[in-house]
Amino acid sequence: MNAGAKIAAAVLAVFVLALIGAGPALSDQEALTLERAVALALENNDAVKMSRERISEAEAQRAQIRSGFLPRLGAQAGYTYISEAPHVEISVDTPLGEMGKTVDLGFNDNYLAKIELTQPLFLGGRVYYGYKAAVGEIEAREAEEKQAVNDLIRDVARAYYGVLFSREFLAAAREMHQNAEAHLVNVENGYREGTASRLELLTARVQVSNLEPIVTQAENALQIARTALYILVNVEGEPPVVGKLALEPETITEQDAIEEAYVSRPEFAMLDLRRDALEDLVRSTRAGYLPSVFAGAAYQYQKPYFADNQWYDYWTVTAGIKIPLFEGLETSGKTDQVRSQMRQIELAREQAADGIRLEIRSAILTLKEAMDRAKAQSNNVEVAEEALAMAEVGYREGVSTNLDVMDVQMKLLTAKTNYLAAVHDALLARNDLHRAMGRFALKGGVR
Repeated sequence: MNAGAKIAAAVLAVFVLALIGAGPALSDQEALTLERAVALALENNDAVKMSRERISEAEAQRAQIRSGFLPRLGAQAGYTYISEAPHVEISVDTPLGEMGKTVDLGFNDNYLAKIELTQPLFLGGRVYYGYKAAVGEIEAREAEEKQAVNDLIRDVARAYYGVLFSREFLAAAREMHQNAEAHLVNVENGYREGTASRLELLTARVQVSNLEPIVTQAENALQIARTALYILVNVEGEPPVVGKLALEPETITEQDAIEEAYVSRPEFAMLDLRRDALEDLVRSTRAGYLPSVFAGAAYQYQKPYFADNQWYDYWTVTAGIKIPLFEGLETSGKTDQVRSQMRQIELAREQAADGIRLEIRSAILTLKEAMDRAKAQSNNVEVAEEALAMAEVGYREGVSTNLDVMDVQMKLLTAKTNYLAAVHDALLARNDLHRAMGRFALKGGVR
């Protein structure tokens, strides 16, 4: 692969870095640092908003379950018209003959007003443990929100570093283009003076032309990377992005990172909370085997009152017990279902632990490789810069050829591109490591 193809591949890599989600816009022209970009994303990102709505949903479910502790109070009023009121015919034999009488047992017009209060006294723990399970689900969804925050900050930092990389690559491409133009001026002067051939003039012009599309591609890549960042943090317009690619040492060991992840990763807390909630749900479900006790009171005002077509009011007090004898194995089926869900969570926790260990190891190895590569490429940049200066001086003095200068120019651009890519890769690996450790779940730790 020649130098131009390598540079084009590096530019294309920038496009991949900017695959981010979108949300409603917020106008803001203040400069974007990494910290400010994270703050805006946490405030406005749709994924975080959705996780907060899921918490509100769980809180509403808890309120529904809590209602099982409270009494039920209801009122009823009604009117009923009976076209043929019930009655009975009474016939009696007397010395005077058979005598009969019609006795009304009901009336055509019937009125009722009633207030009734019912209070559960014992439900076998169904409501109590159901309420505890609902509280656990709220806490699990709060952990889900932290998980969304952990992922979001990683994505924001990735997009932010993509902008910095694109900008510095564009600066390197422009600098190289300017160097090529300056060298072309030297060649043109030499050609006029007869010290440079037409071939040298043409190759110098080709060098300048070859660098122009690289500069254009770098400009486009920067615009795309900036747009992706603006969309992710919900900012309209084009506020300036401030910062510079810079490496910082990372001394944490793999074992320390894994131990920190076990404490900080919200996935573990979420799964543990859901497992505890399911244990309470099993207890709540098993209450279906137990009797329930309730009490109630009612005040009723009605007309007629039995056979008396007058308004009467009276109180009633009720206490009762309901004993399940056979409910078609419904309780058994529900209990087995919840226990299966608990086993699934235990397996999911083991999978999460394995995945996190892999994430941490991969991030640490990638970080080490990228930092070693950045150190080597930094030396290459210094050597290439010195070689270019020597080649330019040598060309003016007739020691170096035109091809020597152009070759060193491309090598310098390649060295700078490789260095920037190494620094960028190191920052992304470090970013992935902190995400794998759960540091971003604490809404901080971005450096």
